[in-house]
Amino acid sequence: MMFGFSFAGAKPHRLRHLSFVRRGSSTEFSEEQPLSTGSVPLLTKERLGEVSSEFSIEQPPSPGSVPLLSKERLGEVSGFPKGQPSSARSVPLLSKERLGEVSSSNYRQSWVRAIAPLLLALCLLMSWATPAHANGIDQTHLDEATQLWQTSAHALNEINCSSCHEASDTNEFVARPGIESCQTCHQQDVDTFLLGQHGIRLLEGDPPLTPAMARLPMQPDAMTLQMTCNSCHDVHSVNTVQAAVDSCLTCHSDTHSLNYENSRHAELFAADRTLPRPSATSVSCATCHLPRHQTGTGDNVFTLVNHNNTYTLLPRDRMVKDVCMNCHGMEYSYNSIFDDDLVEANFDAPPSLALETFDLVRAFEERRTDQGDG
Repeated sequence: MMFGFSFAGAKPHRLRHLSFVRRGSSTEFSEEQPLSTGSVPLLTKERLGEVSSEFSIEQPPSPGSVPLLSKERLGEVSGFPKGQPSSARSVPLLSKERLGEVSSSNYRQSWVRAIAPLLLALCLLMSWATPAHANGIDQTHLDEATQLWQTSAHALNEINCSSCHEASDTNEFVARPGIESCQTCHQQDVDTFLLGQHGIRLLEGDPPLTPAMARLPMQPDAMTLQMTCNSCHDVHSVNTVQAAVDSCLTCHSDTHSLNYENSRHAELFAADRTLPRPSATSVSCATCHLPRHQTGTGDNVFTLVNHNNTYTLLPRDRMVKDVCMNCHGMEYSYNSIFDDDLVEANFDAPPSLALETFDLVRAFEERRTDQGDG
């Protein structure tokens, strides 16, 4: 691709030997008597052409016929005092042959001044047209990302690279899209994420949450990770199986989280690890902490995920209603969720707690039944 550039401001070359030609005579300026800057303005080749083109060769210009040259046409001219514009006698017509010898030092300075803007322009153009691998992403990474994307839910729904990596307002390449890119399609997921402890800082305009800020024990290698959509979801494979458990254990190292692998829930989830997404029968970290609900009717039923990670934590009754009772009975669920030791062990056994509330409910039901029979 070829580019054209024009530059202004480069100083013309100093003249060492000049001829001032008048009709019928010539006056030679010798090297011992160089022209002063006040007697001859320095003119570039292009500007000389503009002046000389106004006169024919057969009819040389007379002293009174040469138009006055403005400062714009002469360029940066310092030879004329203010208030005294150039006249025909003070501006000799210079041909290419009469430019004479050019000082090599001044030539180098002029060449540097001319080439510097060119180099700057080329750098700007290269940065504008920089390929993705020049932004810290090598070709190997691009190939891996493309391979992951080809079998993803995004690819199946015709969500391609430009859907996320192209700015909607400027169409410029975005190397690492932010949460706003996800929000264009996953509005409900992002909105609920911002209401939870994971995303609340982003909602308030603060930097993302990091494990180093947490009160619970966290993995030492994860302390500087920032909580965004990309923290849990691989943006190219869109693997929700990985996001359901592995992403959680990347940061969390508290007893409850680490004991998940020893639970009956983990056994159910293990059967789904080869699937593109968890089935309805598996139980993962996300199953309980990011509850699902369905919307729509008939063939247009959609499953939405509440990404507010603190929604089911308190009060504990909310976990029972929205999560536990999808599989377990009410009494089993309440006895499990209020058993602190069982929660710490991540429900690796049936509950041993027996809440008195349910004894009271049964006694009340028996009395009501007896009264009805009587």
